[in-house]
Amino acid sequence: MSIELCDSVDTLQRRGYDGLLPEDHLYLSSPWLRVEEHWAQPAPFHLVATAPGAREPGGALSCFPLDGTSEPWPFTHVDVVLERLMDKHGIEPPPGTSAALASLMPTILCGGRRTSDTRMVLSREASPEVRRGMCTELLDSVEGAAARAGSHSITLLYVEEDDEELRSALTGRGFLEFPTDPCALLTLATPTFDGYRQQLARSRRGSIARERRKIADAGVSIDVVPIDEGVIDELAPLQEQHHGKYGVHLSAEKSAEIHRLLMKNFGTELRVVTARSADGTLRGFTTFTPRGGTLHMRQAGFDYEWKKTVPLYFETVFYTPVQYALDHGIRHLDYSIASEDVKVSRGCELVGRYGYVKLLDNSHEREVRWVLTEIGKRTGT
Repeated sequence: MSIELCDSVDTLQRRGYDGLLPEDHLYLSSPWLRVEEHWAQPAPFHLVATAPGAREPGGALSCFPLDGTSEPWPFTHVDVVLERLMDKHGIEPPPGTSAALASLMPTILCGGRRTSDTRMVLSREASPEVRRGMCTELLDSVEGAAARAGSHSITLLYVEEDDEELRSALTGRGFLEFPTDPCALLTLATPTFDGYRQQLARSRRGSIARERRKIADAGVSIDVVPIDEGVIDELAPLQEQHHGKYGVHLSAEKSAEIHRLLMKNFGTELRVVTARSADGTLRGFTTFTPRGGTLHMRQAGFDYEWKKTVPLYFETVFYTPVQYALDHGIRHLDYSIASEDVKVSRGCELVGRYGYVKLLDNSHEREVRWVLTEIGKRTGT
């Protein structure tokens, strides 16, 4: 088994990566990795495994070093993630917990930098024995890279509960497991919007009609358009408001730059649901990206000072994207993590995810284990 380190997406593609990845996976696709490559600090790297005698790679693992220079996104930095999960589950941290969690940084985050789907990419044609071998070699390599870099931990934060192959390999190597945020997935069982409505509770079916009537009465027009330069400058200020509501500081200027980078890499694949008041002003939006048979919901933004009783959130996040999916033969919508109760009320199923951390600095092992055990207790695992 040979392992090659690729320090760019260009190199990764030249090694045949695109043929290895399932077409419906967005967050480890080459276009998305280019977006991450642009923003990530320090620079990411990718490990590629090739079985003996094979010409094409059979496995890959994307790795993102995170340290004090990285943006402390609350869903990627293991210390912040664990603090957030403790708060979510009402766990009162004993003295010293913050220092213990801080000791996990710097880390190497593996399997993708976006939430809801962490994975190792392994050939679907390879035998179980070869897949296990590649998995072992890739994990050996990332542990070696982490040791050389002086990382305090290795983390994988959103491994699907059904990914028994990866989960078993991680626990077998001493990674500590904890339940993390579940992913909300919506499956459309029938080809009509009314069929979607019938999936919901009786009380919710009636509320959809009332919510849509409020939007019509307010003179709001809803549309789905490709993202282009004409709309990006309108999206950014609303996205800044939305992020600020959840304690994330992202300027309108940086939001606009992110949209332009996504547009550069995905082109006309990107779509935005726009909600405009009668005077043409953008009051709310949601972006999404179709990939394979799945529609991946992305960013959102709203004018929270305009007519707060008009339910733009539900229309732009759920009802219009559902209709778009139905119109284009798409049956699955990925709503990622957070706002679980709201997503379930609109028909989503919560699919379990597990986080993993390998301690390379054992100075606070007892405290870290306590945090992970308490999170497991509160989630019933």
